[in-house]
Amino acid sequence: MPLSLAAALLHLRIVSPVQALEEAPDGFRIYSDDANKYRIFIPQDWQVGTGDTKGIKSLIAFYPEEASTSNVSVLITGLGPDFTRLESFGKVDDFAETLVSGLDRSWQRPPGVAAKLVDTKSANGLYYIEYTLQKPGESRRHIYTAMGIGNNGWVNRLFTVTGQFLEEESERYNSIIEKAVRSFRLS
Repeated sequence: MPLSLAAALLHLRIVSPVQALEEAPDGFRIYSDDANKYRIFIPQDWQVGTGDTKGIKSLIAFYPEEASTSNVSVLITGLGPDFTRLESFGKVDDFAETLVSGLDRSWQRPPGVAAKLVDTKSANGLYYIEYTLQKPGESRRHIYTAMGIGNNGWVNRLFTVTGQFLEEESERYNSIIEKAVRSFRLS
């Protein structure tokens, strides 16, 4: 017997857009910074630490309790008045290529750090950049980055979210770190 529209609506769980934004996926919690106007999903059991902020506005890191070099960090720096949009740095592909090629030293003799661009995307008012770094004789480090420009009412600031893990920790941390970085939102 079909339900009436009114009866069907009673069975639905109604979630407002604000509620939907406030619910973290399973295994994650929401870290929000009202002063700096951002939020990010971080793994439920990860620790939170702050860094020395000389010369920068804010640095916060999220990392697993056990010994690991895997982490996610949020760095906030001031910007000059001529940087009002991410496009002030160029299109995402051009910016990412300049960033990664500036890190690459694999052409030197002896070879230095090898940097490889994996993917770029512009969405949600942010630039997303995925790349790898590998020092000779060391494990490859995989890096996810999200960048955005926010304003606290007085000054424009660059937000750089970086998640990283070593290749041998990929199975354990790849999807966790990617999800955390991609969840970053300016408010």
